[in-house]
Amino acid sequence: MITDELPGYVPVNASGQRVDENVVQRPADYCFDDYLEHKRRNGRVRSCYHYHLGDGCDGEECQYDHSEITENVLSVLCFLGQRTRCVYGGACRRVNCFFGHACHWKDFGGKHPECKFQDGEHGVDQTVHHWEMGRLRYDSIV
Repeated sequence: MITDELPGYVPVNASGQRVDENVVQRPADYCFDDYLEHKRRNGRVRSCYHYHLGDGCDGEECQYDHSEITENVLSVLCFLGQRTRCVYGGACRRVNCFFGHACHWKDFGGKHPECKFQDGEHGVDQTVHHWEMGRLRYDSIV
């Protein structure tokens, strides 16, 4: 098993699927309280993952919130981001992708009732087999 992170590379399992390293644990309830209060103050507009977690938001016409957030709200965004399916799934090679590439809802037997992950994205081996060169961003579907 390979465990040393390589800058510019993404971890991959033996089946060629991206491994989600550093899975974020569920933040404390008071963090979710802060998140909901932040969302209420901003007219229930969801925070922009790309702006707050990524390398910036590309869209001048972005419909999501870019206002300042607390560490508590940030911890919830990290948690929710990893539980939001990356459109590229296990094939994603984007460096520092903050979305999930496999379902991590273990409290529901690996399948949350409202899970958006595909069937093959549950119970994915999270053992790093090797590292592949990553991409900084995707401009189109791979």
